Amino acid sequence: MAYNTKLNNLLWDIPIDKRNELSKRLSEDPVKIMRENSSLFVKALNSLTWYELVEIFGISELDHLLTDNTINKVFPAKRREYYKNARRLLSEYTLSNPG
Repeated sequence: MAYNTKLNNLLWDIPIDKRNELSKRLSEDPVKIMRENSSLFVKALNSLTWYELVEIFGISELDHLLTDNTINKVFPAKRREYYKNARRLLSEYTLSNPG
């Protein structure tokens, strides 16, 4: 999958032995890893486009992953505002679309 490369690029500052293990786990279940490691999810928010995030995690999972805690760690402030609005819209969309 093309997104594995993008996710692996987020691991550049992790020691090689941990990087290899985390890379393997990311390829198996990226959502689970992001739930366990909010700092890695913040890196993803700062580095990937919205469309890449949707492709990797899906709209429903993004709605759960975009918490106040993670959004408040995003830089710069304008990007934080972007994700606050995205979360608000996702919440409205997922609540109004039960299907």
